Amino acid sequence: MSANQGAGHWLLLILAGGLAAALCLIELLSSLKKPLSRHAWRWVTLRLFFEGGWGAIAYVVLTTTPGLAGISVWIRAILAGFTGSAILRLQLAVNGKGRSRAVGPGAAYQHLCRAVDANIDDIGGVAQSRWITDRVLPALQYLSVVTVVEQTETYLNNLNRISDSKRQAINKFIHDTAEEQSTSDDQKRRVLVQRIIDEGGRRFIQSLIKSTSSTPIASRLAPQASAESTKRS
Repeated sequence: MSANQGAGHWLLLILAGGLAAALCLIELLSSLKKPLSRHAWRWVTLRLFFEGGWGAIAYVVLTTTPGLAGISVWIRAILAGFTGSAILRLQLAVNGKGRSRAVGPGAAYQHLCRAVDANIDDIGGVAQSRWITDRVLPALQYLSVVTVVEQTETYLNNLNRISDSKRQAINKFIHDTAEEQSTSDDQKRRVLVQRIIDEGGRRFIQSLIKSTSSTPIASRLAPQASAESTKRS
């Protein structure tokens, strides 16, 4: 094998492994309800390295298969990127003693994925909780609960991905939370923010934070001053 062929071989291995890792990353991002935390990079790297490695293994298998000699090596690398992940998920259902169980690499890999994904989710949950406590709630304390409710309703009414029945249920929860007499406004904001984020409204929360940062200080303090005067009276 010449130097150019060797370099090309390694390039195709990287292509196959990189494609498999990219598909894994897309799957991981689509399965999470919160952004990936940078603190979870070790677990994310483990997932990507494992699937990327199997993409490279699939490329080696495809290059040594006689029946595929007529297919371009670039096509084989792309196929390996897709099939490497599929090989990991292969499993066979075996029936015995009145119950069914899955055997094969897919069963073992799913067990590994659940453990890795649980750590990624836990680290992301800690990061999101810190973001809500340290960044979101201090910024939204200058907005009245009524303002948060009104803007949330407008946001929900402009979402096509939420059904009418679900929108009504969310709006009812929001209004019930805002009208709760025994709960402080700070706690109401926390509950509302968490529900909005649970419904995929993180971008909307970020827009609320930007709106408070662009509002003059005097107008931001108005709701707080009004609340304090009400308490004194």
